[in-house]
Amino acid sequence: FHEKLPTAALELNADVVVQSTHKTLGSLTQSAMMHLGKQCSLQDADIHSALSLVQSTSPSYLLLSSLDAARAYAAKEGPAIYDTVVGLAQDARRRINAIDGLSILEKPESMSEIDPTRLTVCLGELTASGFDVDEFLCEKHGVYAELPSFRHITFILSIGTSEEDVERLVRGFESVASQFRRPEGDQGLNVSALVPQTPAFGEPVISARDAFFKMKEQVALDEAVGRICASPVCPYPPGIPVLLPGERISAECVDYLKMVLDIGGSVTGAQGDIIS
Repeated sequence: FHEKLPTAALELNADVVVQSTHKTLGSLTQSAMMHLGKQCSLQDADIHSALSLVQSTSPSYLLLSSLDAARAYAAKEGPAIYDTVVGLAQDARRRINAIDGLSILEKPESMSEIDPTRLTVCLGELTASGFDVDEFLCEKHGVYAELPSFRHITFILSIGTSEEDVERLVRGFESVASQFRRPEGDQGLNVSALVPQTPAFGEPVISARDAFFKMKEQVALDEAVGRICASPVCPYPPGIPVLLPGERISAECVDYLKMVLDIGGSVTGAQGDIIS
């Protein structure tokens, strides 16, 4: 919809593209679009078969209507809308870059394009992790990030973003820089120690189906080593499962999950430090 946005994946000959329309074009939450390329190498039957595994046979027409409304609005007003959005993003990028101790991720030489509406703030000069900063911004300034991580925090500017939102974001980061400023002589956080290394794939012992139907019990992480995992365990970030049903739980996986929790991350498939 705008010349300053990255080239669409379909124009780069992608077979299938899924767009989070609810994040970028204002459709209702849980709505998204899947696009097929003009020269898609996949068979329609295969795509429908895959969709049937995750889709309901009773779609929400409220969600579908919101997708159509968002599409029509973007088709008619897209260039003008994104003139404003890109301008707000550039203003936020310039002002946050000027704050001592903070920097915005810029386009690496290895990449041809970068989305200007995504702001990834690097926190390497502060004494806080991305999770700490996310909590601080939420509680003190009413600012919500798209993705907090170990040493970064990412925001999306969309058609709903206003000048007031950008002002609150910048003021929030000015407060962050003051609150978590590194003392003189302090070398800051040890990034290599802070970011846990992803463990090796688990050892499959029984099938996922057998694991699903077997009797289960919940145990503390420290007591789970050597046991068989009953449900997917997925730390966020990065949002990739480290354990799948039927795999043996290793000490390496347990240490990794505990480190993610200790630095403020979350683990889907666990209740605190309790897993099945």
